[in-house]
Amino acid sequence: MTCLDWSDAFEHLSLHIKTGDIILFDQISWMGSKDSRFILKLKAWWDKQTIHMVLMFFGSVSTWLEGNILRSTELRATLYS
Repeated sequence: MTCLDWSDAFEHLSLHIKTGDIILFDQISWMGSKDSRFILKLKAWWDKQTIHMVLMFFGSVSTWLEGNILRSTELRATLYS
């Protein structure tokens, strides 16, 4: 399988998840640093989901996680609702 971008990868992931799954994104800082729209694509995908699941983010660059995930205005409503 070849994905053209993160949106394609997220849509492919949607085909394989079920209620209660835990999705781990390891080295998310690396993923996000390669595409300036990564967070927007992640949020767009997450907002379309009807399946209850848990997303977990891991990375070695804590400043990227803090700035792009925890303090993200795009993700704020999603994370804290």
